[in-house]
Amino acid sequence: MNKRLSVTVIISLIICCLLVGCDKSTDSSALSDKLKDKAVAVSEQEKEKPDISENEEDKAEKESLAQRMAGKYSFRASEGEEEEYYIMDVVPFGDNLYAFCGQAFSDDTDSLEAYTFWATEFVPYDADEMSSTDGDTVRVNELCFSIMSNAGKYWDAGHTGTITLTDDGLVFEGFDREGFLVASDSDDSRLFTKDDRIEDAFPYLDRKKEKGDKDLQGIWAADDSGADLYIEFSGSDMYMYRKYPDREVFFAAGSCDFHDRYFNCMATMIDSGGMPFEFTANYEVRGDNLSLDIMGDDVPDQLVSPEAFHRITKDDVHITTMDEIVFNEDSFGAFGQMEKEADGEDEDIYEPVFTEILDIINYGYNIDSEYDYASGSLTEHINYGGMKDPLNEVGYRLEDISGDGVPELLVGYDADYLNYGGESYITGIYSIKDGKPYVAYAGGTKGSCQRLDDTHFYSSLSGGVSLTVFGEFHLSNDGCDMVWDGCYFTDEKEDGSIGFYYNKTGVIDADLSEEMENGDEIFGEIMGDLAYNCIRIEWTPIGTRNK
Repeated sequence: MNKRLSVTVIISLIICCLLVGCDKSTDSSALSDKLKDKAVAVSEQEKEKPDISENEEDKAEKESLAQRMAGKYSFRASEGEEEEYYIMDVVPFGDNLYAFCGQAFSDDTDSLEAYTFWATEFVPYDADEMSSTDGDTVRVNELCFSIMSNAGKYWDAGHTGTITLTDDGLVFEGFDREGFLVASDSDDSRLFTKDDRIEDAFPYLDRKKEKGDKDLQGIWAADDSGADLYIEFSGSDMYMYRKYPDREVFFAAGSCDFHDRYFNCMATMIDSGGMPFEFTANYEVRGDNLSLDIMGDDVPDQLVSPEAFHRITKDDVHITTMDEIVFNEDSFGAFGQMEKEADGEDEDIYEPVFTEILDIINYGYNIDSEYDYASGSLTEHINYGGMKDPLNEVGYRLEDISGDGVPELLVGYDADYLNYGGESYITGIYSIKDGKPYVAYAGGTKGSCQRLDDTHFYSSLSGGVSLTVFGEFHLSNDGCDMVWDGCYFTDEKEDGSIGFYYNKTGVIDADLSEEMENGDEIFGEIMGDLAYNCIRIEWTPIGTRNK
């Protein structure tokens, strides 16, 4: 730019400034119009900004099903002067789901406090259903326990059903526990609606995000071979979680009073009905590592753990599924249905099975009768298997195979079809459901079942070359269902050749199975290995039950 041009620009700017100050009345109107235009522009920009509530909805949609199910719910069980409610505060840890449950009378409209209470674990069969961000239903087993009435032990081996999240609340379907989650025999579902009056599962939380030590915020884990210990800090609130596969969950929470590198905590466990415990903890944070020294006379045993923790995310918290749950003699308490010892009373509960089989042995098979328990393989063997003394040759065995504390009933006989020196064949496996015998496995006329070890069985079925089925299975945790470890079968293809298939569902459908590579070579080998590894069973002659 040359000097002449520079001078011209400066003069022009001075003139513009002078003109702005000459007529304020005229320019103020113009300025007002400009401000109005600017306001309209700003307003338009505000309209284009995303709605915060919409962002919150998007965030909610991305939460797992377990997180979305969290909340307080009630079901009005009776009306009148004293309305009774069934209540629950559903609380997750990671994507594990739990509930503080109870029964309460409505004394006023402000709160519903339980006069009797317990805790429930809703343990999924499929972890992906709990962690789903778009699914609304999860199949679970309901495991109830209570510190107050049952010393923290499970009431029983649980009840299976589904929970569905709706706009109104949670729908429980298919559970066997009549009176709480299930309405009646004729109506196997119940809707628990949202209800903020329900008391807190953890009454000692202060729920203040601004408090606490920012270095502690988030989830920390201490690895342990038995069960990892998790702790989570949210503001000044502390959550503690540990789930062993063979016992009820330890899930506690409360608020902390922070000082210089130590805090005092008052907390309660989910099943204790508000009874608190207190402890002091020294801590030191170094990056993603935390050392924690918990002290006090009131510290729960579940907190006795390695001092070293490392930082994790919510997605790193292990989701416990039913295939991991292990029941043993210490799992159950004296409440309700917990007396499960294998004595004469257990034999008596299977009396309908014994009666039906003994009727067939003593009086013959009646083609016009409907049999609930006698399997096709057993009746065929009694009638056409060449038995000389069925009362002594047909045997039974009572044994807790599933580990739920309830002895299953095995019925079968011995033979030497395979020339291995004699084998034990199982014609029926029975468990208890709804207080009566339930058929978990029933052998068909062309099928057989043998025992592989304490918990696993080998089953086979022959329908010719084009349909041979065999596999290995174990019982579900309640002893009522067959769970396939591997199912193998043949099926004829469209071109007439034989295909060899494998799955873990037990469904004989080639389209739903994986075709075996080199199946024609290994199919028979796998079948032979399973048959060879079967073990003998020590039977009690069924004639001892003959009355």
